[in-house]
Amino acid sequence: MGWARPYVVWLARDHAFIAHAGDGRVYLARQRAVLQLTQDHTAESSAKLDGFGRLMAPSQGAGITNALGINDVVTVDMLFVDVSRGDRLLICSDGVYGQLEGETEISELLREGTAERAASALIAQAGKLGRDNATAIVIEVAERFVKRNDHDRGLNAADLERARQSPLLVDLPLSFALTALSAAVEIEVPEGGSVARAVASDLVSYIVLDGIVRYADGRRVGAGALLYAESLVGVLGQGEPPICEQTTRLLRVRADDFAEICTDPRLAAELYRRLAMHLARLGVGRSRA
Repeated sequence: MGWARPYVVWLARDHAFIAHAGDGRVYLARQRAVLQLTQDHTAESSAKLDGFGRLMAPSQGAGITNALGINDVVTVDMLFVDVSRGDRLLICSDGVYGQLEGETEISELLREGTAERAASALIAQAGKLGRDNATAIVIEVAERFVKRNDHDRGLNAADLERARQSPLLVDLPLSFALTALSAAVEIEVPEGGSVARAVASDLVSYIVLDGIVRYADGRRVGAGALLYAESLVGVLGQGEPPICEQTTRLLRVRADDFAEICTDPRLAAELYRRLAMHLARLGVGRSRA
């Protein structure tokens, strides 16, 4: 019996929504880097995750564990990514990436000429090295497509890197981090403003994107700090709320939204493990960043 590895890539202004199942891949290519956005649903990929959930070795697509036609229930990974002018998205089968020498070669071919020419180059090079069916679709993001306004800025690449410094997301695979951040809302607190523990009676936590936040005991934290971590497990912290020493941008995550994204058992295991380690470092009963 055959099976299918479905993809969905939906572009909306300066964001891309990606859903996939199976061993096909989606890559994001920028000027100086190529990122693998999806994680293979294969026995080999699952077996080669290290203690932080990172791939220790590239998968060659063997032993597909999740695809249409294999199981009664199909797990679909979903993530969001910020895109900018000049970015390219590559959607490809294992007949392409499995034949190439890692992300370095993929990057070189993906940047060759127009998007159409790059797709042809990827397929041609893969065809020289293997006999598997090779499929590659290259999408280039144009300036008109990503034009923003002041009310729809989204999470840019620099903010994403700052957010991934937080104890909750550190060393988390990019696809998992993007899924986790899909539950976050960017807010701005003016200089002298306090950071609230609850919004509309909902417990919330924060990741600092930029700015300085000062606690009552004099501690000061900046980009990457995780505020009110205990809120994510339903615990109301104690003590005076921290104050922003300057206009500060933060990502706010409601406890209920965090619980919802944690319905994915793989993501939940990674997030709750990091959260538990962070809370243990801080000590029980203390509200810290």
